[in-house]
Amino acid sequence: MLYSHQMLKQMQSPGGKGLDPRTGVYLIGVINMFASLASTRIVKMFGRKPLVIWGHAGIAMVHFAIGILNNMDNNLGVLLLLLLFLVLYQNTSGPVAWLYAAETNIDSALGFCLLVLWGTVFVLSLVCPILMSTPDQGGIGPSNVFFMLGAFNVAGSIYSKFVLKETRGLTDKDKKLLFTPERYRRDLKN
Repeated sequence: MLYSHQMLKQMQSPGGKGLDPRTGVYLIGVINMFASLASTRIVKMFGRKPLVIWGHAGIAMVHFAIGILNNMDNNLGVLLLLLLFLVLYQNTSGPVAWLYAAETNIDSALGFCLLVLWGTVFVLSLVCPILMSTPDQGGIGPSNVFFMLGAFNVAGSIYSKFVLKETRGLTDKDKKLLFTPERYRRDLKN
């Protein structure tokens, strides 16, 4: 969302036909809004852990496909997959990251988690424009960025499989105890 116009502009092949970047950004905004609305139901229906694992796996496949389609100068395919990414993200790891942080942390730790989440968004907004530029401009190019993001999502899916603990159906107290060291659990249980 932060960088979609520039990204669509850079990814557009020379003389390419199809949607212009402005129309693509409008379409991205509308799809993002409806995907966000749907997420309120999806998050209630499924556990946090499966949503994050399968979300990262699906997003990885979409990112790899975007890189391939961009190399083939398929603008419409890239745009459609960007829209699919938004739907996947808004219904899996997007809202679950915020929800999971709130469910498993006490107030002071939650502040730190939110700092990290927003810090990640900030860093991505600074780094992506540089990385998306062509190699002669100091970047690695759009396709390589999406291949890299796909690899990060594969790693995120594997990490989530082994580290994340399910919180769906637990009481608030049980959620907070999931990551509490044993020596502190006795005090919290009393």
